[in-house]
Amino acid sequence: MIMHRFRWTVWRRILFGFFILIAVFASAVILLYQSGFIHEKLRALAEQRLGEYSGRDVRIESLTGSLISDATFKGLVIGHEDDIEKCTCLDVESVTVKYNIIDFLRKKIRLREVVVVRPIVYLGRDSEGHFSLKEVFRPTRPRKGGPSKFSMTIDNIYVKDAYYSMDVNFPITEYEHCYVHSRYSVRRGIHTIEVMDSSCYIPAYDLQVKSFGGRITAGGGNVILQDMYARTDLIDVQADGLVEYSPKLHYTISTEGSRLEASEIDRMFFGERGVISGSMDVNSTLEGGHGWFRSIGEVSIVDGVLVKYPFESFKFDYLYSDGHLVTENVVIDMEGGHFKGEAELYSGKRVSMYNLHFDGTGVDFAFFNNLYKIHTNLELGVVMAGSGFTKETLNSDIVFDVRGGKVGGVAIDSASGTIGLRDMNCAFENLNISIGGASALIKGNLAFDGSIDLFVDAVDIPVNAITSAFDYEVDRGVAHTLIHLAGDIRSPDVSGTVTLKNVYSDKLGADDVILNVDVVDVVDEPEGEFEFKGWGMNVYGVPLNKLTMKGMVKPKEIIIKGVEGFMPRGFFVNGDIKYSYEDIERKEILLTDFGIYVRGFNILSTDEVGIELLESGIGIRRCELRFLDGVVNIQESYIKGEEVHLELAGGGLSVDALDSLLGTTGMFYGRVERFKLEIGGSLTNPDILFSMKAGGGPFRYMEDADVDIGLHYLSDAVHIDRFDLSGSVGRLKVSGYVPISLRALIKRERPFYEPMNLKVTSDNLDLRLVNNFTNWVFVDGGSVDADIEVKGMPDMPYFEGDIGVRDGYVVIGKYGAQIRDINGEVKLQGREFIIESETPIKGKMDNGYVTTSGTITLPTSVGMPDFNLHILMSNAVLRGVPRVTGIITADVFLTGTPKRDFALRGKVRVHEGLITYNFSEAGRAGTASKDSMDIELYILGENNIWFRNSSADIELSCDMRLKRKDGIYNITGELNALRGYYYFLRKDFQIERGDVVFEGGGEINPNIDILGFLMIRDREENKEAPVYIQIEGTLKEPEISLYSPDYPNLSQEDIITIVALNMTWDEYRQTGVGELAGSQTREYIERYVEDELARSLRRGTGLDTLRIRTNLISGGEKESIKITVGKYITRKFYVSFTSDFYNTQGQSFTAEYYLGRRFSIISETFSEEGAYKYAFGFRYRLRF
Repeated sequence: MIMHRFRWTVWRRILFGFFILIAVFASAVILLYQSGFIHEKLRALAEQRLGEYSGRDVRIESLTGSLISDATFKGLVIGHEDDIEKCTCLDVESVTVKYNIIDFLRKKIRLREVVVVRPIVYLGRDSEGHFSLKEVFRPTRPRKGGPSKFSMTIDNIYVKDAYYSMDVNFPITEYEHCYVHSRYSVRRGIHTIEVMDSSCYIPAYDLQVKSFGGRITAGGGNVILQDMYARTDLIDVQADGLVEYSPKLHYTISTEGSRLEASEIDRMFFGERGVISGSMDVNSTLEGGHGWFRSIGEVSIVDGVLVKYPFESFKFDYLYSDGHLVTENVVIDMEGGHFKGEAELYSGKRVSMYNLHFDGTGVDFAFFNNLYKIHTNLELGVVMAGSGFTKETLNSDIVFDVRGGKVGGVAIDSASGTIGLRDMNCAFENLNISIGGASALIKGNLAFDGSIDLFVDAVDIPVNAITSAFDYEVDRGVAHTLIHLAGDIRSPDVSGTVTLKNVYSDKLGADDVILNVDVVDVVDEPEGEFEFKGWGMNVYGVPLNKLTMKGMVKPKEIIIKGVEGFMPRGFFVNGDIKYSYEDIERKEILLTDFGIYVRGFNILSTDEVGIELLESGIGIRRCELRFLDGVVNIQESYIKGEEVHLELAGGGLSVDALDSLLGTTGMFYGRVERFKLEIGGSLTNPDILFSMKAGGGPFRYMEDADVDIGLHYLSDAVHIDRFDLSGSVGRLKVSGYVPISLRALIKRERPFYEPMNLKVTSDNLDLRLVNNFTNWVFVDGGSVDADIEVKGMPDMPYFEGDIGVRDGYVVIGKYGAQIRDINGEVKLQGREFIIESETPIKGKMDNGYVTTSGTITLPTSVGMPDFNLHILMSNAVLRGVPRVTGIITADVFLTGTPKRDFALRGKVRVHEGLITYNFSEAGRAGTASKDSMDIELYILGENNIWFRNSSADIELSCDMRLKRKDGIYNITGELNALRGYYYFLRKDFQIERGDVVFEGGGEINPNIDILGFLMIRDREENKEAPVYIQIEGTLKEPEISLYSPDYPNLSQEDIITIVALNMTWDEYRQTGVGELAGSQTREYIERYVEDELARSLRRGTGLDTLRIRTNLISGGEKESIKITVGKYITRKFYVSFTSDFYNTQGQSFTAEYYLGRRFSIISETFSEEGAYKYAFGFRYRLRF
């Protein structure tokens, strides 16, 4: 017991002493902590440890926090300010670290968690960036026995607005405005940086890299680049590489599979000069270090442009080192050919040199400058060697050897020579060209500023070799040219001689063409240039509507012998031409044995014509021309300035030849027996005397007519001395005068200055002459008597007199309508053409007539006349409406002015009509021109209007209004069914009632409400049950439903089944599938035969109704052939008869007389059980 108490007392004293020791130790630690001694030691220890790990100087302003497991470093700086120019430095506001105090005291750092607040990284060269740690990172513990360096991972590092550069001989070493998103980790001394979707700006090339990234691994003095990429809008570069920075810098980068637009290379390296474009693939290796760089690889570009020349593909291998570029295996595929070759270029600080060697096959390219675009296609070899890349520094020679091809369409056999490029000048040194077996030599200079000094000497060059370039074949002929070009290439001075010998082709030819030329400089002329407008000519398809010349080649003499060939518009010429130029006062063109043909007809020929070109005009020597198979004698004539004198006379001219000249068919007839034309005075106020007598012409229907014309122009007026047309076409006389000022007409001023006075009379004048002036109508007979005085201004005439039309016959071509026996009178009073209602213009049309009366008023100025006509039509055939025809009577008014307020209004009654629109087919109604006439018609039809298509035969009445305003149609009103059938499931549903209602709008798509019925066999023998069909909706989208009061529980599908199979419901349920198929097939065959037979007979007999129904094919208990025929005896009286050939008891006769559109009287006779019965009643149709 004592021992036990002693032991407890000892332990209690030991424990108490231990607690006292701990308390003393804790108090000491607390005192040291409060005094800052421990914090200062820890801060110094942290600076030491971080300095060891980073290899940099570390400065920590203070350290606070828990002593056991965490601490916060304030003002952490790694590196000194004097290091900023050499390396990156880190400045952090605070770092909070969670750690184990025992490991820290044992000089081991095992960090559990680190939080960094507001870090700043200095990147050198007075630039800085910012990065932030979005997440807390936890470094990992190194393996036991591993290296002493710690391991850690930093996620989501962001660096913004950073600037960076380094002294490395690498094209891209400076960056601005960098935005970097990365992840950093250290494992066993290996540093890894993963860069994700970052961006930067490269100022050296004005290049914005929108996205770059990849993996960077560093350790042991090496940096490995993996899956690196960089992308812009036009560049996508992929790269892998190795950078060795110890003991010296050396890098190797591979860019396999990189893609970029060559236009971006042009922008960065050539300043967007259009040197290169296209889609580029690059596979290359870049290698370099301090002070050196080289690259080797292959490039492929497709669908691009090289120095403004398009190509399909451009491939080459290259080696670049320190300004020295060597390209091999260069292949450029262009349209029609390709280039192959190699090139070597060197570009240094003081000198640039190059040596290019290429072979071309089928090369097609163009030469551009301000004036010319010459396409070529050559087989050639080119060697170019020299120095300088700009016009000012260019010093090189081009040696070429052309083995064949074309230049501008001209075939080249071969060519060789040297072109020297130096001193802003292009020197042609003995450029020899072989064309068609002959040779040409070119020597001289062409300066870059546009000045030219060239000699061209060509001997016996085949003309065809040159003209074939312009799609103009020459059968024979050679050219000898000695030409000197000097001055400005845009308007060179040309002198020398061109001689063409024995030139001939099927289009144009000559035995000899000799041109001796020099240059006339017209700069000293008053206008400085010559301009011709509105020529209206075509030379082999090239329009010459305007020609401007600032310097004219002046031929001294041109002699063309044996000219023969086709000219534009079907003209053919032959003869000799001589043009001589003696001085500025006298030039002459002499045509000898000259002829002009059109479509094989000789319209003009002469032995000799001399045309003198005067300084202020033109003169013609006395000569004789053969024109249109006649003779024209020209006396000495001339035009000198304003003065004019022309005198010619002739006769025997064939007017028929005008058909060949103008390309018309049968429009002109007869001959001009004699004519005379004299013109004197001045061009702006000439005196003109013209007389002509023609026999048998000059137009159609005037074969036996004679024309005698005499008129003169004097004192600004055309005086018609006589105009007499007589013969089989009747007689027409015109006399009087028309004042007109040619001077004002030339100045494009109003030429009329006082009233005219004309007298026009005709006696039995053939109306068919109208066909010469219009093809809208065809006049096949009739005559006109007229006695008219025309006064007032020519552009605002007024009339007095009468016109009578007799026995006219007109066919309106657009609608095919024929109006016969047209007779009537028209009075002319001032500007009004009056057709009196007592004496209207009346004619027969179809089986009826048409009558017109009213007025037509001419405008007070240029424009369309105003109409106010009353038109009556009886029994006319309706035309011009698609899928609608009929016989109508109309009472309409045509008023207003075309293209302004033209309108047709009135009533139309339809006696017979046929409409053939199909269901599910609507017509557009609003597509007419805004200039079309307005229409407002009331259309009424009581009966006999049939709506027929593959689904229906329905007789209708109508009450409708058709309007068209500003080109927009609007149809309102209704069509009501009187009788008929609707065909559905090959059954005839008899129409009980029906309405088709038009409600206007932009589409012909009326509403439909039609009710029909069909009698089918009932459950009980010898009884029938009705099946009703209801058609509602619109014409375009009809809705069809069936129902039967005797089968109220059957669905619509069941009703369709028994109707289609012609069975009762009980029979359908008891019959097998095979029997159903056979019964249905026989039913369809029977109905097809019935329908086709009825349609054929109805077309042949003209009946309004014809129906045939039989069961001879499908079979039945009682054989039956039932025929129903119906016909309108008059427009209001309809009769029909029904008979069964196998059952005489089934006959019936029905007669219906229409008292109005909805009211009719019906009488019916029918046989029943051997006795005839009669019925009489009234029918009134209600619409609901």
